[in-house]
Formats: sequence, structure tokens, C-alpha cells
Amino acid sequence: MNLLKKISFFFISLIAVSLIGCSPNNIETSSNQNSFVLENSDGKYDSFYPKEETSEHLEKIINSVKMINSIAFYEVYYLNKEENIQKAQLNNAVANKKYSSKSDFTNTASGTATIIFTGMNRVGLITCAHIVDMPDTLITYYREKDGSSTDFVESFGVKKSQSNYVVEFPGSGNIEVVVSDRLKDIAYLGKEFEDMKTTSFSKFNYSIGDATELNWGTFTYVIGYPLNFRMVSRAIVSSPTKDYPGAFLLDAVFNRGMSGGIILAMRDGVPNFEFVGMVQSVPGDREFFLVPPKKNSKLGYSNTVPYEGDVYVEEFKNLKYGITKVVTINSIISFIEENESILKDKGFFPTDLIKK
Repeated sequence: MNLLKKISFFFISLIAVSLIGCSPNNIETSSNQNSFVLENSDGKYDSFYPKEETSEHLEKIINSVKMINSIAFYEVYYLNKEENIQKAQLNNAVANKKYSSKSDFTNTASGTATIIFTGMNRVGLITCAHIVDMPDTLITYYREKDGSSTDFVESFGVKKSQSNYVVEFPGSGNIEVVVSDRLKDIAYLGKEFEDMKTTSFSKFNYSIGDATELNWGTFTYVIGYPLNFRMVSRAIVSSPTKDYPGAFLLDAVFNRGMSGGIILAMRDGVPNFEFVGMVQSVPGDREFFLVPPKKNSKLGYSNTVPYEGDVYVEEFKNLKYGITKVVTINSIISFIEENESILKDKGFFPTDLIKK
């Protein structure tokens, strides 16, 4: 009997062990853990929503992202059509007062910039050139009745001054355009402070990425100031390397002020954020409307009383939301390397950003 009891106990124990080892719950848990490790350790950019908490890291990055505003002041001359003045004759026309009238005009822009350099009482930021690099002259031409353009100047504006400023910077916040490239649409901004000991600036301290390694569906965060609100949004990568190596599009919802916003991708989960580009623009259609003078824009107009004052043509852009173009980090690094001597001479070269 004792032998039979021992044999019975052995078989019962063996069956119990077998049942525990084949438990569906245990297999599922083990499988999930293994797949999670593999999924997050492939060395590629992630294409899924992060499973870990991101707020702490995003807050650090957000502190390095600033809102910038730019305003340029122009003196505009209006020429008579009968004068048939061409572009090459403008200086002579102004000197001889061959214009019917002149007025003042302001051009404004707002956007986002990221601090990538601090040191030697200096702060350097990267942004899009179209926000801060406004043209020195604005020229419009007379048109024929069929809408075709002529060579005769209708009006031209001369930029008298321009102010670029970072909203959160102490003092006036005015900042210099250290170097700019309109073709790449990249500008490097810089400001020197008398004493930075009393003022702290948060620099972007995460990794620099590589846009050529982005894939269809890569998950990204976008940080910027749409409509003057500091916001974090999510976006998915499309058309990687379509136009040139590293080029990509985002499905981010773009609003004015988002230009220059930083784009972050993650490689193998949190906290491995990488700087892969900045928001540039969205496609859009140009539309023109008749508007009253801007200096009277604060006055109320009745929609039941015909307007009898001066009217001007103003251009509006009908944005195509959901397709956002970007400036890649590869283009930004190339821009900084091309302008290394200028940035070093002025004390703004981000040595830790450029790894040689």
C-alpha cells in the first residue's frame, strides 16, 4: 500500500506540474514580454504609441522651444501706370519723385524656434528662415486686362527696419539673425546677454537623429506655438525619402505659428527621443480679397451700410490641413556645417551638436 500511495502521489504531482506548465495565461504573459523586448530593441524608430510615461521628458524638451515674432517696417511707393517705370529705373524714379503717393506698411510673422546652443553668455536657436528673413524690397507689377503681368512697376516697398524677438527672453527679447539660408528655409538666431548667471536657458539635450532612417508610419511628437499657444501634438511619417534622402511628410494639423516647431521620433522607446526635423509649411491656395486699411482694422464695420473708404487687396492662404512639409535634421546639420566659420566667429557654433 505504501508503494502504491507513493506511485499515485508521483503521477498526481506530475500531472499538476504539466498543467501549470501549459497554462494559457502563463504562455500569453511570457509571449507578451518577449515580443515587447524585441519590439523595443530593434534599433529602429518606433511606429507605435509609447508604453512608458513621456511627460517628464517632453517637459524638458518643451522648455527649450520658444515662440518668436518678427515685424518688418516698409516704406511703399506707388507709381503711375503712364510713367511705364521698370525695375531698373526705381532708384531714379524715387530720386526724381516720380511716384503718385507713398505710405507705410508692416509685415509680421510668428513661429517657433529651439535652443540648441548656450555658452559664453550667448544663446543660439534654430528656426525656419521664412519667419525672420523678410525681403529687403517688395515689388508689384501692373497687369493687363487679361491678368497677364507687365514689366511696369505698380508699387514697391523698401524695408526700413526689422525686429525679431523671443517672447520669453528677458529684456526686449530682440534677437539677431546670425545666418540664414532661404533656399533651405533655415535660420540660426542668436543673442548675447551681459550676464547669464541670473537667467537660465534650457537647451535641447537629447540625441540628434537621422531622417534617412524614418519609415512609413514612424510615430513622432511635434512641439510648437500654433496660433501663439504652446502645444504638443502627435504625427505619423509618410513618404520617407520621396523627394531626396531623408525627406518626409507628416499628417500633423498645422496652424500659423507652427513653422520651426521641433519634430521628435523615438528609437526603442522612452527616453530615447531624437531630433529629426522641424515643421516648415503646408500646401495651400492663394486667395485675394478687398479689405479696408489696416490702420482702421480696430474700427467696427456695419454689414448693412455700404463701405465707402479706401480698399486694398490682401492675400490669404487657404491651408490644406493634414499634409505638413518639414525641414529635416540632415538639412539642419548640413546648414550648420556650411556656416561653421561664421558661427564660430560670432561665438554661436554648437560643438556638441556637430559630431566630427
